[in-house]
Amino acid sequence: MVGVDLNLRGQSVTRVCFDAAFTLLTSEDYEVRVEADASIQAPGGDLVVFDPESPGAIAAQLVSLVHDTVTSAEVGSIGDLLISFERGAELVVAPDSDYEAWELVGPNRSRVVCMPGGEIARWSEQQPRERWRASGARDRDRAKDGGHGSRPMNAIIARTLIELLVSLELSDEESVSVEASAALAEDAATSLGALSDTERAELISTITQMAEEAGDEDRRQVLVDLPEGLGLTE
Repeated sequence: MVGVDLNLRGQSVTRVCFDAAFTLLTSEDYEVRVEADASIQAPGGDLVVFDPESPGAIAAQLVSLVHDTVTSAEVGSIGDLLISFERGAELVVAPDSDYEAWELVGPNRSRVVCMPGGEIARWSEQQPRERWRASGARDRDRAKDGGHGSRPMNAIIARTLIELLVSLELSDEESVSVEASAALAEDAATSLGALSDTERAELISTITQMAEEAGDEDRRQVLVDLPEGLGLTE
């Protein structure tokens, strides 16, 4: 299987953490966060599936990765993550149909995230957010929707709504009445209340990205305040 290299080769594991997920930190300030069921294979051992939120007896095996060195880290054909280590261990995280399965956070706020279904989102301070799919995930989605993806359209609709709300907030009372602007914002907040946790997080991420891209300080501040105003952070 030909994978997409995540450029972690040669980095050593400096720390592992357990909270609502399993997190692995490296010597070059990269952070791998695993939030879906994953599997770990010890050198010469069996592949064992574990829940990152409560790994149980596997925790000791995960802790033993500290001071080990990454020999390869790839995104596979369906959006799966495969990390191999110098001592022979392998960590595998498959995509989840409903949740973000794994995330790689690097220096300068660069991110690679496995979205629900195996779509990969990637962005940094210097590079706007982009999405790409490994071939298996792309083919699976085409089979579901007849070859027409809905996610790009959803992103366009989200950005259009955000632009409208920001424009209304920045308009003076002569252009748009305060009552009309408030009513539209309230209607939008009510509609967005039906979003799933994953969709809510994705919309907040889009608004955050737009704030980072904003050249005008007033516009940036409106975008920063927007998630709370729409009830997305409650």
